[in-house]
Amino acid sequence: MKRRAGKWIAAVIGISMVLGACAGGKAEQPVPGNSQENVQTEARTDGTVASESQDSQGTLPVKPKDAPMKPEDITIACVVYQEDQHQGIITQAAQQAAKDYGVQILTANTGGDNAKDLELMNTYVTQGVDGLVWAPSSEVVLTPLNNIADKGIPVTIVNGTPNANVDLSHLYGVFANDNASMSKTCGQISAPIVKEMYGDKQVKIAVLQFAALANEASSTRVNAFLDALTNEGVNYSVVTDQDAWMQDEAIQVAGDVITGNPDLDIIFCANEGAIVGSTMAVKNAGKEGQIYVFGIDVSVQISQMMRESNICQVAVGQNSYEGGYRAAEQCIQVLMGDTSTEQYVQKWNACEDMVLNQREPETIEIYEQQMKDLGVMK
Repeated sequence: MKRRAGKWIAAVIGISMVLGACAGGKAEQPVPGNSQENVQTEARTDGTVASESQDSQGTLPVKPKDAPMKPEDITIACVVYQEDQHQGIITQAAQQAAKDYGVQILTANTGGDNAKDLELMNTYVTQGVDGLVWAPSSEVVLTPLNNIADKGIPVTIVNGTPNANVDLSHLYGVFANDNASMSKTCGQISAPIVKEMYGDKQVKIAVLQFAALANEASSTRVNAFLDALTNEGVNYSVVTDQDAWMQDEAIQVAGDVITGNPDLDIIFCANEGAIVGSTMAVKNAGKEGQIYVFGIDVSVQISQMMRESNICQVAVGQNSYEGGYRAAEQCIQVLMGDTSTEQYVQKWNACEDMVLNQREPETIEIYEQQMKDLGVMK
């Protein structure tokens, strides 16, 4: 098997290793291919495979019906479910993997519509697409994807954290960050900051999450963060726990929470929209230096907010690029005939965490440099 040479943005790997994320693996050279002619969209950065897969139970899926294939004969599809920075980077990374291996790639966005997922699956199977890289909008989508995989069309999943009851034996891997681990990391980084700010005082925390959208993922993020604070000796009480995952809604909800809780100290946000909205609400209320925001997910908007004020202290999120690249790469490698190694039996493949820490400005600089390299920011 040949793998693409290079490394993830080096400094990002450094942070993740310090935080105990998955270790970096040695990469090999890419398979030669007519990449400039075959890829439909040119990606704008370098990427590679970095970390070893976490072991999990599973059996080898159905062998691709046409494997082994030459790179120039392969077409894969990458489908995401949302028009945002995170999903856009996943697509961009998959395009880069396709370019590196010299295969063709089709891309699409379902807009979170399960019916659109099914429509695209049928379209791609009819068109004769050789492999699928999918970011499912919900676990409902996994059953038809499993059926496609059983027909000899390899499927890899990106940006999904299926629960223990979901059958992954049909797939050639899931590539994503672990919500519990990511939130635990956030809590461990945040705890000393909180203790420095408040000492032994019982800290009043408001929680904004997305339970109505994805209850298991949301509650896992919240509980893992709070458990980490507890384990690190932070004395706190949760004064309110509400849903508000869209930015505009979070501005309103956080604003009301601030008004109704004059002694509020911290807002923990389970996603990007809540972080951005809560940070704006604190600023609007004139509470900068009194109320601080911590949360899960990273974005350019969050990093820029950290530069502009000290309201948002810590944000930990997914390495979108790594997930997209590795999911596409594995799909391609399987189509090229590499189904002999144990890595394809390992269903869960953890990606590295991205950390933004107000107290460590270099983390913001590292993240923003990666976004500049990707063309996401200037």
